[in-house]
Amino acid sequence: MANEGATMTDTCTNLYYKLCRHWTMEPENTCNLFTYSPASSMEWLTSEVKVLFWEYEQLEDGCAQKDPAPQELLTGVEVRMSAGICAIKYQIINESEIAREISVMTNSAATLASTAVLAAAAALLF
Repeated sequence: MANEGATMTDTCTNLYYKLCRHWTMEPENTCNLFTYSPASSMEWLTSEVKVLFWEYEQLEDGCAQKDPAPQELLTGVEVRMSAGICAIKYQIINESEIAREISVMTNSAATLASTAVLAAAAALLF
C-alpha cells in the first residue's frame, strides 16, 4: 500500500477475526481497501477518521458496484457480505494533520487489495 495513503505497520490479534492488521493513515489522505471476506470490521480512535463503504454485487459477467452512494461505517461495526455480494470497497479518510492508526479485521487470508491491485485484476476479468 505504499504511496496509497496508508502503510501496514504490524499484525494484531482479535478473538472474532482470523486476520487483524494495523495501518497508519498518512495525514490528510485517503486509502481504498477491497475485501472479499464474508465479515470484516475496522476500529479507530478519533473523529478525524471517516470510513465509507460500497457493496459490489456478483453479475453474470463479473463484479460491479451495487449503489453509487456509499454508506458510512462506524468504528467497530461489522460489515457482512450478504447473498449476491462479491466484494466490499472501503474508503478510509484521514482528515487530521497527523498520521492516524486504524485496525482492519477480516476472516479470510486473501482479503485486502489496494486500488492498484484491484484495477489490474479488473482489467483482466472484466
